Amino acid sequence: KTHILDETFPLIAHYWCGHRSQNWCLQLLAVHPDFQGHGLGAELVQWGVDAADEESICASVVSAEEKEGFYNRFGFAEVGRANVGSLKDNGINGGAIMFRERRSPETNAQDKRGEV
Repeated sequence: KTHILDETFPLIAHYWCGHRSQNWCLQLLAVHPDFQGHGLGAELVQWGVDAADEESICASVVSAEEKEGFYNRFGFAEVGRANVGSLKDNGINGGAIMFRERRSPETNAQDKRGEV
C-alpha cells in the first residue's frame, strides 16, 4: 500500500497542467481533533490562499472525503475526484480534487474590501 499514491497520481496528474501547473498545493493540512473548531484550519487555508493570490497563481487541495464544503468557503471548486486506480482498488475514498483559480490583483483588493 505504500505505493498507492505513486500509482494513482498519473491518473489525476492532468488536473495540474496548463495554467494550473504553477500553484500553491495545500497538501497535508490538518488540525489535531483536540484543537478543531477554533478556526485554526481556516487560518491555514487562508494563509495558502493569500500566498497564491500574492503570486497570482491558483491554489489546489485534495480534500478529505466529505470536507469539500469547508474549502468551498475559500473559493475552491471541485474539478475531479481522487478515488481512482489503486486508491479505489484498496477501498480508500479519496476526496475532491479542488482548485481556487488565480485571481487578479484587482479582484483580490475587491474581495478584501467586501465588494465582490
